[in-house]
Amino acid sequence: MNLKSLRFVENNENILFVGTPSVGKTHLAVSIVIECAKHIYSTYFINFYDLISQLKKPLLENRLQTRLKHFAKCKVLVIDEIGYLPIDNDSSNQFFQCIFHHSFSTI
Repeated sequence: MNLKSLRFVENNENILFVGTPSVGKTHLAVSIVIECAKHIYSTYFINFYDLISQLKKPLLENRLQTRLKHFAKCKVLVIDEIGYLPIDNDSSNQFFQCIFHHSFSTI
């Protein structure tokens, strides 16, 4: 797959970078975000734990669907640092809902 072509964005495909810490996963993701921005694709880059934090308050206020729509609007959603720390079942469910509602490319 040639990531620089951004074909995965047009095809609404996802990318998952897996590896040990400090091998360059975030650097690759940031490079893709920059390339997407050059092609006028809306992008959103967020740390996994910041994402979960941003979903907790709307859940308690019964506004989760509205917040999920915020993330679903962007063409490319990049979620960094997934899986480094444990999360509870509610957070896991919120993360699933975010990915489920995002019908474009997710990295």
